[in-house]
Amino acid sequence: MQSTGLKDKNNNEIYAGDIVEFEDEILEMPDDESVIGTINRAVISIDVVNGIQLKDFMFEGAVSENDYFEYIDIKSFLRYDCEVKGNIFESSHLLEVTE
Repeated sequence: MQSTGLKDKNNNEIYAGDIVEFEDEILEMPDDESVIGTINRAVISIDVVNGIQLKDFMFEGAVSENDYFEYIDIKSFLRYDCEVKGNIFESSHLLEVTE
């Protein structure tokens, strides 16, 4: 597997195909005052044109849009917020949809 040259929040090296987990906070509708913490996962991908990307974004056990990642600094996000939980070759069950 190809290294990204980056490390996660636990100082583990991140490779293409790794599954990373991160916590997110969303505002609960309709009052937008209650904050709910969620655990999300995504797969690390290295693209020749776009560089390091997160694919197959899982939000609360369901597949979600990748648009979420257009608004973040990917290198800082991986370093401070993400934890490597496995990879797509040995831990693909981490990406299974749970409804």
